[in-house]
Amino acid sequence: MYLSDEQMSAVSGARVSQWEPITLPEGKQPLPEWLKDAHVDWMHGAMNAPAVKLKVIGNVLNWDDKSWAKEGAKTYIARSGDGRAAVLYHDGAATRMAAWRVFQGDKPVTYQWCVPDWRNSGESWEAAAQRAGEEHLEKYRHFHSLYPSDKPVPDWVVVKSLDVTTKQSGFGGDGYFLTMTDGSERILRGPWHGGAPVGYVEVTAWDMTEVVAKWNSDRQWHRRGGYAGLYIAEDLFLRIIARFCPHVGMARVQHSYGPRLEPFCLEWGRAKSEIYELERSKAKRKEPAGEFWRVYWDGHERYCGQLRIPTHGFEAGVMDLPTEADYELAKRRPW
Repeated sequence: MYLSDEQMSAVSGARVSQWEPITLPEGKQPLPEWLKDAHVDWMHGAMNAPAVKLKVIGNVLNWDDKSWAKEGAKTYIARSGDGRAAVLYHDGAATRMAAWRVFQGDKPVTYQWCVPDWRNSGESWEAAAQRAGEEHLEKYRHFHSLYPSDKPVPDWVVVKSLDVTTKQSGFGGDGYFLTMTDGSERILRGPWHGGAPVGYVEVTAWDMTEVVAKWNSDRQWHRRGGYAGLYIAEDLFLRIIARFCPHVGMARVQHSYGPRLEPFCLEWGRAKSEIYELERSKAKRKEPAGEFWRVYWDGHERYCGQLRIPTHGFEAGVMDLPTEADYELAKRRPW
């Protein structure tokens, strides 16, 4: 099993053992055409490290001639020429097997390549895949006979011989079809999502070309969902922050789960985890909240989160006191 940075924070804590500020690049920064904006979510109300979301054009997890390399015992990585990467983790051995997929003309009908669950005695993997695919195709045909429609009926099964890993439990055990850098093909069964490999930063992305639902239209773009699994090279990541978030500080931090580039608020002057722990400790000791009380108390932007007003007042000199709107927000239930 592999865990994301957020999961590792929950398991091993979010404290950092080293924190070194980094100077952002200066001047106009060259960036890819698909990138239009960036936003830092400070993750107030949670112990998670600050997260970065990108505003992009299209699904930037896909690019032309995408191919994968296995690095080390468990890391599968595909790198684009402009600083993007996709990463999967799987440490199982690979065996030569076969997989099937149902097509209608040249368009796939089933959403992934499937490996047969079993073989008859003496049956080859290719024959087993053909049998399993034909059985599935027959189910499609039977369904269409019961419920006729104008949609074309799937008409054939394609079988591939390729390398297939042992089955693990990541992504519900789904199979991921990869084209490797040497031209070979491989299916990872049940690979895992995990933290960023060395030299990369994991971000989320929101596609500005997607149709925005009416209920979501009044939200800012960075609060409209999006997708995960995008890793950005550190050099590109720093240029993104310098262009779109010049008011944000950047530091290299050492977490229990590895080194990371991490945004920090310039007013803090230190890692977010220290601010969160400081305010959490004050609350636990029933002491007045400090200047950056929102880092711990204000979770209204979190899923089912809520703004809480510090129950033991504020330290002298705190300028960011709750407003009338804050008190109203604190009365709302998070569900």
